[in-house]
Amino acid sequence: MKRVTLLLLLLLFALQWTVPIAQILRGEALLRDGVSLRLALQPVDPYDVMRGRYLALSFSESTREHNLPDGMAAGDTLYAVLGADPDGLAHITRLSREPQDSAFAWKIPANAKAGEKIRIDIPLTRFYLPEDDAVAIDDTLRWRSDGERPQVAASLGVRVKDGVIVAESLWLDGQPYRDWLRAHATEEAAQQQP
Repeated sequence: MKRVTLLLLLLLFALQWTVPIAQILRGEALLRDGVSLRLALQPVDPYDVMRGRYLALSFSESTREHNLPDGMAAGDTLYAVLGADPDGLAHITRLSREPQDSAFAWKIPANAKAGEKIRIDIPLTRFYLPEDDAVAIDDTLRWRSDGERPQVAASLGVRVKDGVIVAESLWLDGQPYRDWLRAHATEEAAQQQP
């Protein structure tokens, strides 16, 4: 009896860890093997008491309208195919019924009608940052007292594979945000010296 109980407990323990480990492995495979792209965004730096600083992601690409492919109806899944422009920023180039290497899955809303123009919401809403980095970026991107906002081109590095899109990195003015922060800190230090 004790042996059966011990085996059941071991089996339960193994099953309990199977789901999180499978999710971690899937995420790592996506980051390793997925198509790498960057999407232009308009960052905002809110604060979540439970999880800390993050950028609330708002993509300029989500404002563009696309024609709903013929034969597709509300509730169907379509694939938004991403392609990079000469500046390296990704845009939705077309909509497909079939999975593509650089496409993420998107479920057509219930109120959409065939042949109608639709807007594709990119299914990423937050990007978490270390506290110090978030504060430094927020200070730089915040509205100034003269009503002007600094012009910093922000984009999000993403990976796409098998219809799934995940956030990978934040880019500011075409460089990874940590490199941008170092360069920005160096520029500020040089300006403060007499």
